[in-house]
Amino acid sequence: MSFDTRFSLYKLEVFCKVIECGGVGLAAKEMFLTQPVISAHIRSLQEHVGVRLFERKGRGLALTETGASVYGWARDVVARTHELARALEGAEGCAQQMLTVIGDQSIGSSVLPPIIGRLSKLPNVRLTLEIASTTSALAALQAGNADAAVLIGSSIGDDDGVAAEIVGYDDLVLVTHPEFPVPGPDVLTADIIRDMTLISGRGACAIEQVLAESGLSIPPSAMDFGQPEAVKHAVHERLGVAFLFRSSVEHVARTGQLQALETNPRLTAPIHLVQRAGAQRSPGQEHLIALLRRELAASLNPVSVPALRVA
Repeated sequence: MSFDTRFSLYKLEVFCKVIECGGVGLAAKEMFLTQPVISAHIRSLQEHVGVRLFERKGRGLALTETGASVYGWARDVVARTHELARALEGAEGCAQQMLTVIGDQSIGSSVLPPIIGRLSKLPNVRLTLEIASTTSALAALQAGNADAAVLIGSSIGDDDGVAAEIVGYDDLVLVTHPEFPVPGPDVLTADIIRDMTLISGRGACAIEQVLAESGLSIPPSAMDFGQPEAVKHAVHERLGVAFLFRSSVEHVARTGQLQALETNPRLTAPIHLVQRAGAQRSPGQEHLIALLRRELAASLNPVSVPALRVA
């Protein structure tokens, strides 16, 4: 059967959503459709492309080899369409330049809000800041649902359709109650930290990675909370101490609500500005991203301190 191109972009969006959600049922919930409607779109798409896209695997569905090829093409088409729509909204003669930026839970809640606020004061500009996990942010970039992401962690690189550049660094500090007794000149070693009750937040992969790469032998956390704000509140209530990035606690440490202690060795992690590789941008959007890059460079620590291993 030949490839029949007479089908809607929406069918490609449904197809991609089924794969990304892991099934018809979850895709139907996210798209506010019924499962029979989702299934009908998939059947229609298969008829148009002339190949079988899925095959049964156990109790679920899996992409066929040709289905995987169609998905790669469909994801690119959908992503480029979303990007083009935003680029056209900011094209010459349109009222506003639009840019959607995603930040992770640390950078998105601390470094980015004042930067987005300053850039939003430019004439004819509308910026949107969203907060998401690193995994969700990368997925949004790949799908063309965001223009840029600012993410912390050494595991982010130029792969899976994204391009990442380091724009600065952030320190990992141990956060305690302000009355917590400091054993020494505001510097903690692994031996001291092992005797403390540690609190962590869900999705703290970047923090765990920095600790693992440093060689510090840190015990597992005794309590897990959701967002960094919940972790900081728990620390303030003297439930324990927590590792957080300096940018996310700088304000409360400066006002004396919490105490931020450096470790020995000093620990840092790179902060990346991430975009979809080959993304379509209007000149106005390119200018906004250049301004975002400049603001980040001015706000972040430009120096990485090598993590020394502890015996």
